[in-house]
Amino acid sequence: MTAKLVAALSMVAMFGWITPSLAAGSKEAGQAKSATCMACHGMDGKGMHAVGAPNLTDDVWLYGGDAATIRETVVNGRMGQMPAFADKLGEQRVRLLAGYVLRMSGSGQ
Repeated sequence: MTAKLVAALSMVAMFGWITPSLAAGSKEAGQAKSATCMACHGMDGKGMHAVGAPNLTDDVWLYGGDAATIRETVVNGRMGQMPAFADKLGEQRVRLLAGYVLRMSGSGQ
């Protein structure tokens, strides 16, 4: 795991969103990100304007840059552009992704 991912996992564990054991030794967030996000947001999270996927690494937010709003986006999708992922990921992975995206943007530091 990258240092950035470890820091993000530690942060979400600190808030009680995931168990500390999952944060410490799992590749769960990376696997969830790989399976869902990279197809549209790219390997670096910088987005793909051609498909309407925003940059996840800056501090510009279309719907709000807090963990709850990011979680809502992952769970429910947005405006028919981003699909809902709640059924595919489950609650724990959704929370991991919300924390990870928040950290990627620099907002969660």
